[in-house]
Amino acid sequence: IKYDEERAAASFDRIDDLFAKNELFSSRLIEKSHSYTDEDGNKLVGHLIYMDGAESKLQPGLIIYPGPYGNGGGKYERAVARKYALNGMVVFLPDYFPGDHSEDVQEEVIDAISQYGPFLADTNRSQKIALLGLTQLKSLDFVDSDNVAAIGFCFGGAMTLNMARAGGSVKVAISSHGEYPELGEVLGD
Repeated sequence: IKYDEERAAASFDRIDDLFAKNELFSSRLIEKSHSYTDEDGNKLVGHLIYMDGAESKLQPGLIIYPGPYGNGGGKYERAVARKYALNGMVVFLPDYFPGDHSEDVQEEVIDAISQYGPFLADTNRSQKIALLGLTQLKSLDFVDSDNVAAIGFCFGGAMTLNMARAGGSVKVAISSHGEYPELGEVLGD
């Protein structure tokens, strides 16, 4: 008998489906909006992703700082977040600007991008918003607040740096191809 890697993987996928169907484990992700407010009382809407059943015990957390559009990231950032959630992490994608900024509505994308430069230039505000996102994740009662990481790409990388500058405490912070935001006053230690 010759080992066929694809056939073996397909077999295990069917076993996983059978186990999930019989509630031996869950491979189902929970995705939901998470509303919160900034210090000026403006409503922000992030996106939360985690495994069904994760609320029963403490889980590691991951904040993925998305691009400037989307209410809690766009479809590509959420796809990356799902991969980490399937590995047992509670993943939060924060929002930066009040109002809707869907990646599917051109006017809303233009509005978000028009705020991009001035937002990063306002180092005090961008650090506070970055830290606020981290605080949202850590405040969930099923997230192990001592076991959290942060990642961001490009604009999100700049926000990862802003979170660190604001004093955000995480085990790992990764700014991948991140823009280097203006330094301004560093709010954290």
